[in-house]
Amino acid sequence: MVLIGTTLRQGYGTDKYRVKWKLWTRVEMASAPSIVGQPDIPARRAQIIDAARLLFLKNGYVQTSIKDITDAVGGSRRDIYGMFGDKEGLFEAVLQSLITDIVSPAEMSFPAVPSADISQDLQSFGRRLLTGMLDPASVMIFRQFVAIGAVRPDIGRQAFLSGPAVLYRRLADYLAACARDGRLEIADADHTARVFVEMLKGDHQLRALMTNEAVFDEASIAEHVEKVVTLFLTGAAPREQFDAGVDCNRT
Repeated sequence: MVLIGTTLRQGYGTDKYRVKWKLWTRVEMASAPSIVGQPDIPARRAQIIDAARLLFLKNGYVQTSIKDITDAVGGSRRDIYGMFGDKEGLFEAVLQSLITDIVSPAEMSFPAVPSADISQDLQSFGRRLLTGMLDPASVMIFRQFVAIGAVRPDIGRQAFLSGPAVLYRRLADYLAACARDGRLEIADADHTARVFVEMLKGDHQLRALMTNEAVFDEASIAEHVEKVVTLFLTGAAPREQFDAGVDCNRT
């Protein structure tokens, strides 16, 4: 989803026309017939989702109409209804694409099973997660989720279950595995995972949301994450290892 990231970073000044040109270029490419003379349905679907995503983030769900979307991508209302059912169905597809963009980078950096160095596992996860959360596109997405959730709690719930809940579950599975092999002492992995994620967020996300602060350098993020992981592992260390001064991060 390159287009929305480019739009959010460039803004809507003179670059608006450059972004619009890119969008229409993608429309022309996606609308071209396939080799066998049939429309490329997956490409057309992705093109519509991209355009709707741009409009939903810029104008909001309520203020964006099906006509706005067809004006941007061409075609007719029939295309939207045939692929997505209705505006809400299209929004759900856009929602899933937004969630995937935020969650996937953090999930991809997380090992399926604990490595020999728990601290490095958690730091890698934390850096990717926090960097993704503080991306200007992610900040705008989060604002939209909060605004939409206030009006449509069902959509907000779906966003939570498809995004943060997936992240918590995967982290909880990892922490439970660390507890089973005796390297961490954790009674409730699900609760501990949520607490750890909130520790990682610190005040960074609130600063981005409330003050539009957009510059968080890699070094300061890495330093924050390292301190959080050290504090977390100190509290989660098995008592006998902690009392003996043993490094619980390594086997």
